[in-house]
Amino acid sequence: MRPSLTAPKRRLAVLAAAACLVVMMIIFRPGHTLLTSDLQKYQSALRHAENVKVTGGKKRPVVVDYALADAKLRLYKKLFANKSRSMTPADPRNPYTVTQWWQAAALIHWFTESKPRYECETMKQLGNWAACMDAPYTITPPCLVYSFGIAFDFSFDDAMAKHGCEVHSFDPSMETEDHKRSDRVWFHNMGLSSRNTDGYLVKKNPLYMKTDQTWKIRTLTSIKEMLGHKRRVIDVLKIDIEGSEWEVLDNLMEAGELSMVRQLSIEFHLFPNTPPMIDYVSLYKIYSKLREDFGYLEYSVSPHPFYLKKGKYNVQGDSQFVNSLFPYPSSPPT
Repeated sequence: MRPSLTAPKRRLAVLAAAACLVVMMIIFRPGHTLLTSDLQKYQSALRHAENVKVTGGKKRPVVVDYALADAKLRLYKKLFANKSRSMTPADPRNPYTVTQWWQAAALIHWFTESKPRYECETMKQLGNWAACMDAPYTITPPCLVYSFGIAFDFSFDDAMAKHGCEVHSFDPSMETEDHKRSDRVWFHNMGLSSRNTDGYLVKKNPLYMKTDQTWKIRTLTSIKEMLGHKRRVIDVLKIDIEGSEWEVLDNLMEAGELSMVRQLSIEFHLFPNTPPMIDYVSLYKIYSKLREDFGYLEYSVSPHPFYLKKGKYNVQGDSQFVNSLFPYPSSPPT
């Protein structure tokens, strides 16, 4: 007599059967080719159905702090909601229920403060950022690092070079010509964007720039082609570009570049006027898409001081992610 399955094993069996059925439907659909995007969607759906993460070879439950999300929503409703209007409550488990700017702002704020969903067991400090050295996300030579936003602080870039990586640093605001900084660090007078132009006008800002500037900006796809890295994995992609990260993330998703990134370190910004509050719902969905559809799990979050007053609203935070759907054991050759 065959032994009966326990409840957890029975659940796993059902999920495995369902996953196989999904894959077979994709593969054998007439005229359809199995694409990376299809596989990622399947992997993401299976991962979320299992609700687990892998750390040190062990499965551990993903702990998502929805209590903090609900607390943020209550606070923001009290501060910013139009009392005369009735509206559907926002559910942090469903991005499509978020319809008001303040709901989106509350949940973006929650993202920048909530407990990391991946517990990195081996974190290495590298200048003013860190990297997770857990397998399969370990950064080992020959590794490739792109660092956008320097402001004359090369501590991360130099540390990654010392670790044995090829590092490319980008910052047009420094008004410094392209040059080779060291054996493994190259500086580029260029910015990251969702479009390509040599005439991007940036108005002066008392915090960052004393005069108006005109920058050369490129998409990540264009930069990789320019540097001969079209087929290379970026082991660490660092983005600190003062509010432009939102449109860049959207572009990276559309272009399919995120599947070729092992780790992402990014500083998120909601400044008083940039981006405009009317865009916050879209920005929240971009952030949610990064986490849920593309499998990026935070292993470190560092919230900045914030200011919760309309007209002067300001929320910022550093978030570092591992790509839980990363398909490559090591960086493939150029």
